[in-house]
Amino acid sequence: MRVLVNSMAPSHFLPMVPFTWALRAAGHEVLFLGYEETAHSAHEAGILTRRLSGDAGSVGRWRPPVKKKDPFWAPGSKQAPPPPQDARTTAIAGRWKARIEIFIDEYLEFAQAWSPDVIMTDPMEFSGLVAAAALDVPGVVHRWGFDAFTSTLLEPAKHALRETCARLGAENGMADPALILDPCPPSMMSSNLVPGTPVRWVPYNGTAGVPEWAVKRGAGTRICMSFGLWSGEALAQGGDLHAVIDGVHEAARGMDDVEVLLLAPEQYHADLGTVPDTIRVVGQLPVSAVMRDTDLLVHHGGGGGSLTAYAYGVPQVVVAQEGPMLVQVGETVAESGAGLGLVEEAARVDVGAIRDAVTEVLTEPRYRKAAERVRAEIAATPSPAEIVPVLESLVASRTVDSKTT
Repeated sequence: MRVLVNSMAPSHFLPMVPFTWALRAAGHEVLFLGYEETAHSAHEAGILTRRLSGDAGSVGRWRPPVKKKDPFWAPGSKQAPPPPQDARTTAIAGRWKARIEIFIDEYLEFAQAWSPDVIMTDPMEFSGLVAAAALDVPGVVHRWGFDAFTSTLLEPAKHALRETCARLGAENGMADPALILDPCPPSMMSSNLVPGTPVRWVPYNGTAGVPEWAVKRGAGTRICMSFGLWSGEALAQGGDLHAVIDGVHEAARGMDDVEVLLLAPEQYHADLGTVPDTIRVVGQLPVSAVMRDTDLLVHHGGGGGSLTAYAYGVPQVVVAQEGPMLVQVGETVAESGAGLGLVEEAARVDVGAIRDAVTEVLTEPRYRKAAERVRAEIAATPSPAEIVPVLESLVASRTVDSKTT
């Protein structure tokens, strides 16, 4: 079986990596086709890659700025109804079409030559479902974890890309997902979504050499702070990261024998300014490399880091930054009982509120117990290797159907 994979951003792609490994271990061919920024992540993960030319259609060129005070980006996004199909949604759909038109011909030309049996894509990279329709192969969506809205985007995308599909020979339009794989723990899945097939979250946050200090810790408490590449850089440059750093520092100062790590890519170390001596600033290191020996993860609301903490039974404090997905993670962590979420704008920069949240989660055993419950739920979910036969059966049945028609 040949599986063609694409994704619009590294953060969307990394949750797909364990399933691609399971496919390879089962003897199937896997190839990533996309732009450099995500193809690089695929290459690091040991996956064959084909890079699209240029970067005109890369998500880095098309990422819109987050607008504060936009109701859809406000706290409560997990429970809120889907955004209305109004002029705003139409404008976003138009951007999808404009972006995909830049590279879809090159994408489809290579895909036709490689001849995949199935295309696997993330929920927002609709070029995969367009190509699946044009090649008449199943399109599989692999979600990234916490998600409350991507199912609502499918119909606007199909409408916006109708002419593109027709031009490429897919007269019936963009394909509906033949299978949806969902690594979100079942108890945390949003009712806004079309139900998917549960697959275990296997932590993968990238690769790196693991330093000795990461696995040799003292008998005290370890706090890890991680804010991602995009959010971390924006926080550092805007000065808001220091509120989090100061809040964690004050909490640690009030307890005995506490080690604090700040995982921060080197490219924004210069923007950090003065950091308390009690906080160890390290370079880019996958969160999974330190979670086994961590007592608390403080982060910005990234789904990958949050689910990795859950997979290790580690409680969390989420200082949620702007954006519906980040706010949703903060709300979900609080609802699960495995931590606290600071989702209101004022709380995100309130040193006292951050200090109190860190102190409470570290000193109250109920947060660790709740995190352990979610860890057990994740461990009981079918592994990627157990889900590979589901995809094999899908492709086999599609092959039989095509031979009989």
